[in-house]
Amino acid sequence: MNAVGVDDVILLVANREQVPPRALVSPGRGSRPIGRARTLAMYLCHVGLGLSLTKVGLAFGRDRVTVHCAVVRVEDRRDDPRFDAELTALEERLTLPAPGLAR
Repeated sequence: MNAVGVDDVILLVANREQVPPRALVSPGRGSRPIGRARTLAMYLCHVGLGLSLTKVGLAFGRDRVTVHCAVVRVEDRRDDPRFDAELTALEERLTLPAPGLAR
């Protein structure tokens, strides 16, 4: 079975949020849409891929505390049914063998 990696999550979220993939790993904060996309991608890497906070932080050029804050922010927003449905759809995409997503 092919494993999904950080790059796949970045591409998936960047395409979904319509932001440049490289902006998610750039050192600056970027615009609000970029920050939102980065937060979602970090959450999916930690929760969906099971990567440690430290590994996710290294992949995104952030520290583990920043990743933890992103995970908490996303989990708090899951109370909103619409946001939860969006996130569930992204999580499901990570488990499906789709062209351009699975390696």
